[in-house]
Amino acid sequence: MGLNFVNMQCFKWRNNILKIAGIFLFLLTLNLFSVGQQKQLQFNNLTTNDGLSSSNILCFLQDHHGFIWIGTYDGLNRYDSKDFKIYKHETNNPFSLADNLVRTLYL
Repeated sequence: MGLNFVNMQCFKWRNNILKIAGIFLFLLTLNLFSVGQQKQLQFNNLTTNDGLSSSNILCFLQDHHGFIWIGTYDGLNRYDSKDFKIYKHETNNPFSLADNLVRTLYL
């Protein structure tokens, strides 16, 4: 039983590292396409210390306004290159998210 738990934890850890690496490569690609433009993008990393609601990222995309939307276990995060806006389920608000777990985003 203990070995299965360790294997599952290793799988989750590797999965999170791959997701973070994917985000980094995505943002690096954006930077490469903007080389000919005056505005330069720079990206190091984003963590919960920066305002991200969870370090477990399940999905992300960039919309036509330039916002990066990140789905996590703890809500939907909108990043504008400076700050995060976090959307979560609110029990008494029928217009809030149905759940804090956001696995898929559609554009």
